[in-house]
Amino acid sequence: MPFHDREVPDVRWAVMRGGVGAWRVRGLSALFALGCGSGGTADSRSEGKGSDAGTTESGGGSSGQGEGGGSGSSSMSTDSGGDRSDAGCPAGSAPACASGMICDRYGGPACVDPSWAEWPMPNAQVEVTKGAPNLESYTDNADGTVTDNVTELVWQQLTPPLNYTEPEALAYCTGLRLAGYTDWRLPSVVELVSIVDTGTYDPSIDSTFFPGTSAVGFYWSSTQFAGDVGSMWGVYFNNGYSDYNDASIAYSVRCVR
Repeated sequence: MPFHDREVPDVRWAVMRGGVGAWRVRGLSALFALGCGSGGTADSRSEGKGSDAGTTESGGGSSGQGEGGGSGSSSMSTDSGGDRSDAGCPAGSAPACASGMICDRYGGPACVDPSWAEWPMPNAQVEVTKGAPNLESYTDNADGTVTDNVTELVWQQLTPPLNYTEPEALAYCTGLRLAGYTDWRLPSVVELVSIVDTGTYDPSIDSTFFPGTSAVGFYWSSTQFAGDVGSMWGVYFNNGYSDYNDASIAYSVRCVR
């Protein structure tokens, strides 16, 4: 049954799980992480990963203390099954992983599929106020990079002045040499959505840590759109809206490692 936004808070407390009112309305970032990165349907790999699930609310709050001083918990564990490799890739060594996999730092170095969030999805303050557990938190490394303290991803701080087609964006990030690192890559759409700040607009990102972000710019991801082989996913950072576009059109890029 569909509900109006104002009716949802009453509904969530009416739903009981094991005698505890632990349900709440998911934030936008968590909802996005439920879907398959390639634009298909969600499967069991999205359970408990890339979401703000796994904490129990009590009286509207969430248990634990999240990073950045916000209420919540970012202690979500990742599974040891098919998504995470036991290879233990050297931190920052992309070539150590098989094709299509990346070396993820969250929970210890491991080769993972970047189409799936292997870390808690950061939440904007407006989402934390409504019960989400993982307040977004960043560190300016003063070297042209920003570390996301929730996901442990390291981002290129400034948007390059030129626009790129999606294949050009891939090549740009692969060839980027920044802050002494050479393992930069084009982010997956799930990773790109993780830095959207739903509490701001024009742009929908923390401008303190990511200054100069184009308010109307579409940013490419490395994620293929399942409905069209010539299109790729990305994010509009004027409003945080994720969409797909023709890969031959030149848009903005922000690399990650």
